[in-house]
Amino acid sequence: MLNVLMSLATFLMAAEGEDTAGFALIGIFIFFAGPIFYAVTYGRYRNKNQRHYHERETPTQMSNLKVYDTFVMSKKRQTSSTISGANSTQVHGTLAKNS
Repeated sequence: MLNVLMSLATFLMAAEGEDTAGFALIGIFIFFAGPIFYAVTYGRYRNKNQRHYHERETPTQMSNLKVYDTFVMSKKRQTSSTISGANSTQVHGTLAKNS
C-alpha cells in the first residue's frame, strides 16, 4: 500500500511546472481524507472496552407470583365440526371496502 502511495505522489510531482504541485497536494489530501475520516468515525463510535451484559446490568425484581385458573364451563359430546356463529367467512376492514 505504501509503495502505491509513493508512486502516486511521484507521478503527481513529476508533472510539468510548479502549478501542478498544488494540484498534486490537493489530490493526495483528497486521497487520504476518506480513510482518515473513516478511522476517526470508527474509533469514536466503536466503544472500545465497553460491552453490555444484559443479565448483570439490568435490574430485576421477583415477587411472589400466584396463578389462578378459574373453571368456567365444560362441553362434552359435541357433534358439529364447526363453531356455531363463527365469523370466519365475513370480511371486515379494508378488504370489505375494495370488494
